[in-house]
Amino acid sequence: MSSCQRRSDILIRSHLMLKVSLHVIIAIKNYHQIQNFVKPIMQLSLYYIRTCPYCIRVLFALKQLNVNVELRNLSGNRALRSELRENGGKSQVPCLKITKGNQIEWLYESADIIRYLKKVDSNQLSLN
Repeated sequence: MSSCQRRSDILIRSHLMLKVSLHVIIAIKNYHQIQNFVKPIMQLSLYYIRTCPYCIRVLFALKQLNVNVELRNLSGNRALRSELRENGGKSQVPCLKITKGNQIEWLYESADIIRYLKKVDSNQLSLN
């Protein structure tokens, strides 16, 4: 094999490696865009009162689990109280509002809320 032919082979291999690398980069970029588009986004909101022992229990669990939850303090906030009563069905706290796309679920009882939060995949949560 002549030196000219070796150089030609090296150039062809380099070109192919570069072409493959570009395809891999494009595929990775497209994969992340698709994954972000398709990934179900979930938003969590916790309705609570600062002095409620059951709410304190859930707030403590939130801190330990490091889950991103929007906090809605009902203390002195009539609009939030009305929102909870009208949409959730009762004004009991703590209450976790779980929004997945167009579906909304209201979860009461501190033990149930904590159990649910332990199962949450933080990659599915939207940033509030």
